[in-house]
Amino acid sequence: MAKAILLDGREDADDLRDRVAERVRALRDSRKLRPGLALIRIGDKGETKPMLDERERWARDAGFQVNRHDMPAETTTEELLLVVEGINDDSAINGVVILEPAPKQIDMGRVRRAVLPVKDVDGQHPLNAGELMTGGVGLVPSIPLAVRAVLRNHHGRGLAGMTAAVLGRCATVGAPVAQLLIAADCTVTVAHSQTRDPKAVARAADIVVCAVNRAEAVRSDWIQAGATVIDTGRHRLQQSGSEPRLVGDCRREEILGVAGAFADRFGAVGPLGIAMLLRNTLLACCRQHRIDLKVADCGV
Repeated sequence: MAKAILLDGREDADDLRDRVAERVRALRDSRKLRPGLALIRIGDKGETKPMLDERERWARDAGFQVNRHDMPAETTTEELLLVVEGINDDSAINGVVILEPAPKQIDMGRVRRAVLPVKDVDGQHPLNAGELMTGGVGLVPSIPLAVRAVLRNHHGRGLAGMTAAVLGRCATVGAPVAQLLIAADCTVTVAHSQTRDPKAVARAADIVVCAVNRAEAVRSDWIQAGATVIDTGRHRLQQSGSEPRLVGDCRREEILGVAGAFADRFGAVGPLGIAMLLRNTLLACCRQHRIDLKVADCGV
C-alpha cells in the first residue's frame, strides 16, 4: 500500500510570515508603530522553552517588539496575574501568549479571564471563545487556524459535507478546531476521555484531528483507509538507553501506512500556527489603534 501524502505547511508559513512582516514594516514607516507581543512561560514543563524560543525568533524576524517573561516553576497565580495586569496596561504590547502546560498551582481559568480580550492573540479568553462559537469577529487560537489552513490547502472547497472526528476537547485546540470545521460545513464529532469508543468515532471519519495530548496514542486501527489525519501533538519521549525523540499524538509510521494524507505538528501545523499567531498580533494591533483591518488581512 502506498504511503499517505505528507502535507507540509512550512512554505505557507514562511509566506504568511513574510506578508505579516511586510505590513509591520509599512506600519513602522507610515505610523511609527511597531506591534508588540508578550510571551510568558512558567517553569520548564514539557517542550515550553523551545516552543517559546521559536515564537520569539519568528516574531523578532517579522519586526515585532517582543517582551519575554520566563517565570519560575513556583510562581503563584497572583504573581502571574500581576504580570498580566502590567501587560494589559502597556499600550506598546498588543498581544500576549501564555504557554501551557503551566504548573498545577496556576489557576489558568483565572489567568485567561484576566487577559484583555483585545490582547488575547491565542483566543483563550471566554469572550473570544464565544465569538468563535457564534461566528463573530474575536481572535481565534493559532493552532486551530493552522489546522484549518492545512485542510483547506489539501481539500479546497471539498471540505463541505465531509465527516470529521476531533479527538480531544481542550480549549486550546480540540474545541476551537471543532467550531472551525462546523463553520466549514463539515459534520463534526468530538471524542474525549469519556467517549465510550473513540476508536470507532475516528474510524468513521473522513478527517481525523488528533488533539489528545498523549504521546503516540492514536494507532493505525483508529483510521479508515484514505482518511486525512492532522496530528497537533508535540511530546518528548525519553526511552532507556536512547536519545529523547519528539513525537506526536499519532504513531506516525503506522498512520502513514493507512491514511490518504497526513500532517503533523513539526512540518505543518506548528510552523503555520506561529505564523497565524503573528497575524493575530498584527490584527490586534490594528484594532487597538483603529487602523483599517485590511492591513492585517494577509490572505488568511
